[in-house]
Amino acid sequence: MGPYERIKGHEYEDDDDEKIGAAGRIFLVDQKEKIIRGRSDDDVHKDKDKDIEMGLYAKAKANNPNASASAASSSSSFTSKSYHHHQKQLHRLISLDVFRGLTVAITVYKFFCRAVALLLTTIYLSLLYGLYVPSWEYQIPMGTSVSPPKIFSVKCGVRGNTGPACNAVGMIDRKIFGIQHLYRRPIYSRTKQCSINSPDYGPLPADAPSWCQAPFDPEGLLSSVMAIVTCLVGLHYGHIIVHLKDHRDRILHWMIPSSSLVVLGLALDLLGMHLNKPLYTLSYMCVTAGAAGILFVGIYIMVDVCGYRRMTVLMEWMGMHALMIYILAACNVLPVVLQGFYWRQPQNNILRLIGIGK
Repeated sequence: MGPYERIKGHEYEDDDDEKIGAAGRIFLVDQKEKIIRGRSDDDVHKDKDKDIEMGLYAKAKANNPNASASAASSSSSFTSKSYHHHQKQLHRLISLDVFRGLTVAITVYKFFCRAVALLLTTIYLSLLYGLYVPSWEYQIPMGTSVSPPKIFSVKCGVRGNTGPACNAVGMIDRKIFGIQHLYRRPIYSRTKQCSINSPDYGPLPADAPSWCQAPFDPEGLLSSVMAIVTCLVGLHYGHIIVHLKDHRDRILHWMIPSSSLVVLGLALDLLGMHLNKPLYTLSYMCVTAGAAGILFVGIYIMVDVCGYRRMTVLMEWMGMHALMIYILAACNVLPVVLQGFYWRQPQNNILRLIGIGK
């Protein structure tokens, strides 16, 4: 057997050296080193770099014994630079792996979504019922710029209140955004305490409380936390579509959590955590998310299982262009267009017929 015996299960004789040439011999030697040592390409390259450094150091020492210290310093500097360069690449690769792991966890791993939902719910409940809400005041500008604004004081000094005046949701928004940047026509202005035309907007009663005209943002920071939990519930419904293909399995995995959420929300309402959309309470989130899931199951059975699609063509088109419709409605383009179609008088338009306009 020649010097290149048994490389990757092949046998080479001594006379094969002339056939394979110099390049082939180098390749065979490298392969033999990796197979015998059981090491990777990176390990072999590191050994070669180390051999080169040691060879340069020995040559410099033989030529000039006094230069051994400088050669050692140069070799050490070269090794240190290589090490730091390798460490930088290592840190970069770790950061990429962490980022990829986070995206995979968010989009795939269902237990991660449950943990996030539980964490957000805990934060919301802790702040809503744990923060102390002090008394506060706000100003209402008068009709003329010369007149000073009217100041209203709201007495609170409570903790865990879910009423319109002294809740933690409004306090957080007032502290962070400033009261001048909040919505000035909140939904509680339509209550009996604040409107003589309740449940619609109207003039204030004579004995209206001081908080009736106070700004309040229904899409505040704390209420948005529970809105994120609602999105995670919808993400769970979407995972079922991706991972389950049988109709029965899908319906079962939709109905169980949806029904459980509705029952939990109603139970919380009976226990004192009332359904409250402006605060987006936990009970409100459970009932709305569960009811949406049950409604979706009904539509799924009718359209995808039974195949009744003719009566839902309009809704299907609206769902395919939902973003465009949202934008048109938010910019008041769609209401203006719909009001342009009326019967004999402008008041008899489509919006009034369906109960939206006046």
